Amino acid sequence: MLRAAAKKDAPAAFAALDGLPGEFHSQALTAVVAGWAGENPADALAWTVANGVELYEMKEAVGAALDRDRAGTLEWLRAQPASPQRDALMIQGVGKGSLEERLALYAEIAPAARASMVQDIVAGLSKEGPARVEAWVKDQPPGDARAAGVQMLTYRQMAQYPDRTDTLADAWPPGPDRDAALRSISGPMSLTDPQRAVTFLERIGDPATRDEAMYFMGLSWLSRDATAAKAWLAGTTDLSPESKRVLLRRFSRQ
Repeated sequence: MLRAAAKKDAPAAFAALDGLPGEFHSQALTAVVAGWAGENPADALAWTVANGVELYEMKEAVGAALDRDRAGTLEWLRAQPASPQRDALMIQGVGKGSLEERLALYAEIAPAARASMVQDIVAGLSKEGPARVEAWVKDQPPGDARAAGVQMLTYRQMAQYPDRTDTLADAWPPGPDRDAALRSISGPMSLTDPQRAVTFLERIGDPATRDEAMYFMGLSWLSRDATAAKAWLAGTTDLSPESKRVLLRRFSRQ
């Protein structure tokens, strides 16, 4: 109600906050600012800065502001001090711009935040053809975003070239790239043929990455076929002792 009221009369909506119990004030304030931002983004966002509202509290308001004035809101966000919260809010606007705008935004945010944008970027680039996607992924520096790109590209290649599944990972050099490809291949495969998925996970070079992937594959398998998963777990040496203990405890409750 307050959000709708703020669209029509922001001062009156703010005045109504005074009559609310303290435990509801923060949530109600968020609703009022979001309603105001949906009608007058510039004034609402300026008010939040002037009144010390933290960026992590502004997801709803920024979302409304982006719907009303995407370009202006992104410019306002760019002017805020760099932080993970600012990057997360900027990413809210990624899906509504052109591919060129999304690529520009991707380059602006901190490397640590880029992985969450990769799926959207790859989807946009895929309209220009597989070669464009592959070139972009290979141009990314080492890190989580590049790994996410390799995974997304491999997933698409599996759908496009199912007869090449066994060799797709070999197109990447040993190391994080190949490990990411192997994880991508084993993901959907674990739903239909977990024993075969294990053969791909076994090829992951980094022990921690391999153990984590095996663990989550085991959880998925457990939820679908506990008997077969338990038999695999009893004989496998691919999991660390601690991961195996955790999964065995889960199995014991079945």
